[in-house]
Amino acid sequence: DFHLDRQFPFIFARGCVFDFLLTRVDQEAMFACVHEHLADDGQFLFDVCGTRSDRMVEQPEPVPWYTVTHPNGRQIYASGTSHFDHINQLWIQRCYQHWDNAEGELMQPPWTLTLRYTMPVEIETLLHYNGFVIVERYGDYDG
Repeated sequence: DFHLDRQFPFIFARGCVFDFLLTRVDQEAMFACVHEHLADDGQFLFDVCGTRSDRMVEQPEPVPWYTVTHPNGRQIYASGTSHFDHINQLWIQRCYQHWDNAEGELMQPPWTLTLRYTMPVEIETLLHYNGFVIVERYGDYDG
């Protein structure tokens, strides 16, 4: 919630930031803030992660996610779990980062990332009822 007392011809929200808004109230507050700062003929662009229903699989046990090399030269092995709260449309991920191998010492306490998944028709509806007109749509939900 901020007020810049300025309007802009173009506003964008990149990096799936919309997915971090966990409730409809949060989403509509973002749209209201955009309206306040968007010039009359301005354009607003945003993206979503595009959760596909066939990939919305519960993973109660950690599965491998990625491996990276820390600046100190040691390997970091990340794994995680996934849980879906379909009533609230939330994707809850828990990440475990281990040193040197998948069973190594935890690098830090596990952390949780919660995102809201919003389907295409729902996004169109939210935009419509919050005063936006869709000019163009790019991409798909094919991954």
